[in-house]
Amino acid sequence: MNNNPDQQAKSSSPSTPDQGGTTLHALLGLWQAAFDNHDAEAIAGLFAPDVLFQGLAPTLLSGRDAVLNYYRRVPAGTSALIEDIEAISLTPDIVSGHAKVTFVEADRRLRPVCLSITAQKLTGQWLIKSYHASALPDDGKA
Repeated sequence: MNNNPDQQAKSSSPSTPDQGGTTLHALLGLWQAAFDNHDAEAIAGLFAPDVLFQGLAPTLLSGRDAVLNYYRRVPAGTSALIEDIEAISLTPDIVSGHAKVTFVEADRRLRPVCLSITAQKLTGQWLIKSYHASALPDDGKA
């Protein structure tokens, strides 16, 4: 598996310029795979060293080490479903977008969130520079 979202983006649509969606789909696909495997180190590796991070905890975080510690505390058995990804390209090396993410806890409870991220291509690799998750009201569908 190619772990570089930029390479995945190029191979999936070689004749169409990426408007941010392909890059963001690939990056969030890597995030979801690492999240579902409870691989905090792999997740943290998708974030820039100076990332600004707002997860579901009330504390604002910054830096990759803080992200690593955040994901180490996610309960075992939690997985994520990603849908409705939308993105724009701000520059050739910066994309921004949002998605609906539903966290599925081990007891099958659903925690829907709206996720906003900005990613930047740094030294040839797309990394998340800003991450913000906002809890959505539970729509009662379980």
